[in-house]
Amino acid sequence: MTTYNNTSNSHFLHRQLSLYAVVAFLLAMLLAFTANAQDKVLTLDEAIKLGVENSKALKLSSNRIQRAVEQYNQAKDEALPTGSASFGYSRAQIPANRLEFGEESFSLPKSANAYLGTLSLSQVIFSGNKLKYARESTELLTQISRLDEVNDKDQIVYSIISSYYNLYKVLQGQKVVQQNLTTIDQQIKQSQRFFDQGIVTKNDVLQFQLQKANVELNGIDLENNRKIVNYNLNILLGLPETTQIKIEQALSAEQPMHMLSSYIDTALANRP
Repeated sequence: MTTYNNTSNSHFLHRQLSLYAVVAFLLAMLLAFTANAQDKVLTLDEAIKLGVENSKALKLSSNRIQRAVEQYNQAKDEALPTGSASFGYSRAQIPANRLEFGEESFSLPKSANAYLGTLSLSQVIFSGNKLKYARESTELLTQISRLDEVNDKDQIVYSIISSYYNLYKVLQGQKVVQQNLTTIDQQIKQSQRFFDQGIVTKNDVLQFQLQKANVELNGIDLENNRKIVNYNLNILLGLPETTQIKIEQALSAEQPMHMLSSYIDTALANRP
């Protein structure tokens, strides 16, 4: 009896240790993934510095650039309409094709043919032409990879600024979407209360719900743009592909704006 208990305890401990090992492995994988996918806040100056330093290596990163192009093309293709067509034919024999109803009779055909054809066309609601920033980002990335670090430095800097600004616009758009969703949710709750009180119709409530659905679709499109623009910017700056780039605000709300002429004078004075 003692031997049986020892054996049972041994099996139990073995199972527990195996379970702990699996849990420890999963936690290690999760921590490693989290470490690789950490956010990175970048100023424009930091982005330019990283991009210029990485421009020479970028010419040798043809595989990474090709993956970026394929990623954009895949997102674009998923937004295109898809269609399918099928055709079927069947033939059925009718042995007892004569029906008797007392003195009357009714004859059926000895066989019956059936033809069935189907044609379907589907398209996602948010179409590929909305991938504006993703397309611009991919084009900029491929252009920079063909530039020379020394002779085309100005063009490289300009392209980095454009890529950085593309991500900024996408992130700002996502903030607007979230603000709109918060406002619409409040309107839906209010209209639902009014509907319960008989003040508005159900159609009024549905209009707000439809408006929310449209804003959510816009949010999906912006997220598709953000993923591709962020991925391309990681390659452009030589960052790990899983890095989630956050844009540091270029202008503070408290920073006063000057006359346009002063900015032009400053630019001319610092012109090489």
